Amino acid sequence: MSQAASRSRTVFRACVVSAVREGEALMGKLVEVTRNALTQEESSVRNVQQRNNISDALGVLKQHEAGMVKGYSMALLEIFAEGPSNAKARPADETGMDFGELSLMDESEMQDQVELSKAQQQAVHATEAVLAELNTLVSSAQGLRSVQPERNPLRPENYIRALQRVVSETGAPSEVRQLWMQHMRSLLGKLLEVEYQRMAKSLREQGIEPVGYAVLGSPAMAGRTGYGPAQGMGGARGMAAAIPRATDNPVGTVAPRATVATQAMAVAWVGTRAGRANRPCSRRWLPRRKRPS
Repeated sequence: MSQAASRSRTVFRACVVSAVREGEALMGKLVEVTRNALTQEESSVRNVQQRNNISDALGVLKQHEAGMVKGYSMALLEIFAEGPSNAKARPADETGMDFGELSLMDESEMQDQVELSKAQQQAVHATEAVLAELNTLVSSAQGLRSVQPERNPLRPENYIRALQRVVSETGAPSEVRQLWMQHMRSLLGKLLEVEYQRMAKSLREQGIEPVGYAVLGSPAMAGRTGYGPAQGMGGARGMAAAIPRATDNPVGTVAPRATVATQAMAVAWVGTRAGRANRPCSRRWLPRRKRPS
């Protein structure tokens, strides 16, 4: 390993350690906001049963607050260490839920999975722009030649999994955990956006240069499943299918969007003779019939 590569790996490890340490403060904010929100709801809700449920959730939260704050950093460390090989394979459905597995769950587990999916969607939406930049820097620091979001341990999915683990370890009833998560999931994305901006700035300041997303037909992309020269992908439909989409990545990751260069390649190919031959037939491409004189 070259000296530059070794230094990049050192910078990357320091970034991960910093993220683990910041986990305690992040969880503290989640608990604080959730506690304040539940307190406000308790005083404003008219329905007696609903107010009792909120009161129970607030009491259990105060009971486990310290343990959750302390335990979140350790949960992050454990999940970061698992690596991409243990990440859940991409489900067939775009919602991020495997309905085959859901059918085997009890009601409590199913609700947890639904909450996980909602939290992932909100976090990915909130961090999409800054995470795309962070992925280019993290992949570079890892010594990769192109961006591989699934290799980024700092992706939102892992933060959410750690949160769900800490919440689950309290032993609180499912109804209580759901009330907590309703407030925590909406805030987590905003907190991660700030964290990702801090991480990206730190990596740049330490000399990490971003790598780019692999372009179709490049050596970096050719070795990955589903990518290769346009001629070998079944024409225009294969070309379009090869452009990365959000559903082509593991749950919680941000897909490498088609770059300007990628789009230009697709447009240019469709404009060639081979591309025109593979275009779907439509009325406007049919030759005009001559009108009878």
